[in-house]
Amino acid sequence: MADVMDQDYYAAGHYIIRQGEKGDAFFVINSGTVKVTQLIEGETEPREIRILNQGDFFGERALLGDEVRTANIIAQAPGVEVLTLDRESFLKLIGDLEALKRDYGDKERLAQVSLEPPSPTKDIIREEFAHVHLKNIKRLATLGVGGFGRVELVSISFILQYLQPYLVLIFFF
Repeated sequence: MADVMDQDYYAAGHYIIRQGEKGDAFFVINSGTVKVTQLIEGETEPREIRILNQGDFFGERALLGDEVRTANIIAQAPGVEVLTLDRESFLKLIGDLEALKRDYGDKERLAQVSLEPPSPTKDIIREEFAHVHLKNIKRLATLGVGGFGRVELVSISFILQYLQPYLVLIFFF
């Protein structure tokens, strides 16, 4: 997935998406923030809906079909870096989403669970890192970038492999 995404930068105040335009791309915020505004019927000025930050995404409905954008997305100071996936690249990589949406009557397969007892090792790891929270980790440097994400050196004494949120999202469609 990372191989087909483009990295783009938008300066503060730039409209990444305009309400009413046809959409054909999905975005993941790599750094920075964007403001989401929407023109509500009966109002003269767009209303601020929310602020999106690093790791948030927008425009995902554009991958599913020819829909118009329902809001404006505006880059905030000092600018925003996004990873962009266009519909054409998505369809080449994943294929037609109709196949993923179909119910093949295979509910039994989805209901299967593992009967293995919980591993005591997993509990030890959880206790050891219970005090570690993502919001407290400071990125120091990027050590490498691959097809599944990037590996970064962080302020805690271990290496964190950071997977892009779009990788997780795509597998849950």
